[in-house]
Parts: sequence; C-alpha cells; structure tokens
Amino acid sequence: MTDVLDTLTRCPLLAGLPPEALAQAAKLATVRDFAENQTMYSKGSSPKTLVVIQSGAVRVNTVSRAGKELTLMICGPDNWFGDAVFWPESPRLLGAVAHEDTRIIEFASDSFMALLAAFPQCYPVIIQQLGLRLRAALMVIEDDALRGIPARLARRLLFIAAFQYGRTDHPVSLRLTQEQLGTMLGITRQATQRAMQLLVAKELVELRYGSILLSDPAGLETFIAADE
Repeated sequence: MTDVLDTLTRCPLLAGLPPEALAQAAKLATVRDFAENQTMYSKGSSPKTLVVIQSGAVRVNTVSRAGKELTLMICGPDNWFGDAVFWPESPRLLGAVAHEDTRIIEFASDSFMALLAAFPQCYPVIIQQLGLRLRAALMVIEDDALRGIPARLARRLLFIAAFQYGRTDHPVSLRLTQEQLGTMLGITRQATQRAMQLLVAKELVELRYGSILLSDPAGLETFIAADE
C-alpha cells in the first residue's frame, strides 16, 4: 500500500488531491503486472480504466487494418493514461502494450470519477493536465504541417522523454528503435534513418543498441526552433 501511495503522490494528474484523497485512492486501486510485449488493453475494449504506471514502460498504440501495431507514444513511471475515463460514452480510443516488464496501478472508471466528485478541489489540476495533453497533440499537428522530418523527429524524441522522465534538460536514454520512431511519425525507414543521422552528426543524439540517447535536449529544442 505504501508503494502505491508513493507512486500516486508523484503522478501529475493526481497532484490536486489532498492527502486523505490519495490515501482513499490507494485503497481503490488494483495493482497489475505485465510481461514485456504483453497486451494490456485493446482499442475499443471495455471497461475503461485510469492507469498510473508504477514501474516499467507502456507503448500506447493503435492497430492498422493489417493488424500491425502502430506505436503513438511511450510512457514511463509515474505517468498516466486512460483519458477515455473522462468521456464515459466513448470507447477506449487507443490500446496499450507493455514496453518492458511493467507494473501498473489501475482504477475502474466509476470509482475514479466518484473519487474526483468527492474532492472537487482536484479539478483545476485535472483540467490543466488534460490541457497539456491537448497542447502536445496540437504541437504535433503543427509540426506535421509546417516542419521538416528532422525537426518532427526531434520533437517526438523530446515528447517521449518528457512522458518517461518528466524533464528533458539533461541527457536521457530512450528504449526505442528507429523503426518504432518512424511508425510514430508515419514516415519510411529510410526517411527516419536520414533524419536520425543528421541529428547524430550535430551531436544532438547518439544511437545505441536498442536505444537512443538524447545527449543534448536543449540543442534539440534549438534545432526545432530553427526549422520555422
């Protein structure tokens, strides 16, 4: 219970809840473990749940008509997903797969919404967090429309780092392949490799086996800003 409470305390979405509400949330939660590459939730499935990641990482995804997994984002510890709990009439919009061995803290939709209703002082933070998600989505749309592939790739790397670590002002390593990154952007493997090599040449990133090191996050921000 203590480990669960510690994780909930660090989760940005729950930052507006007072201590007694967090303690109540810990009692309502279900802890679940998933092995690497195990499907956690499928698009359109029910019941819907709000999930906080306690350890490991999760690929938020969709599936093509051919049945291929298309990764949209990778979330790390203390992050949350399951926005569909805020739209009770809508099906689960996206699926999720364990990116590595992962433990999650899960809340049933009804229980979570009842908790928020009992502690309405949390809503400003909830709205802020949903607003940040919306802002991130709009930035991706803007990048797709206005920026070249290298800048789009740089932006997505920073997004993933922020979702996994919360901060991107120091070097971080992302367990991510170039193929997965290209899938997120909807570009070919060749285009992904060319853009990545440009970032490597500028010493903004380093390619390692099964991972990408963001060696200069501030430099990536400058690189994106220059592509306007």
